[in-house]
Amino acid sequence: VEKITGKKPVFVKLDICNPAALEKFFEASDKFDACIHFAGLKAVGESVKKPLRYYSNNLVGTLYLLNAMEKYGCRSIIFSSSATVYGDPASLPITEDFPIQPTNPYGRTKAMIEEMLRDVAKGETG
Repeated sequence: VEKITGKKPVFVKLDICNPAALEKFFEASDKFDACIHFAGLKAVGESVKKPLRYYSNNLVGTLYLLNAMEKYGCRSIIFSSSATVYGDPASLPITEDFPIQPTNPYGRTKAMIEEMLRDVAKGETG
């Protein structure tokens, strides 16, 4: 990111499932224009064994993050999705016009977050 923008991004390690920590961070920070969202559990096999952990962490955490971003006027997000949203593609390479057909909880959380982001972008404050 620094090579592209000429600015060193600020890395913040915190639990996005902790709304108080998010609030404290946003409140203490200078206003910023964008957020790069890499926070999320990402093991397909584990997601099948522990789906609630994945839904709680990935979906709820993203909701908390989006709420904080909205409150503090941060309107841009770069989200790290996954090719798992396409399930088992009929051909390779996968392109973004392939149908969204996740086959596991991890992929479903990524697809659901993509839907959330589309809805937020269309909303009044998105």
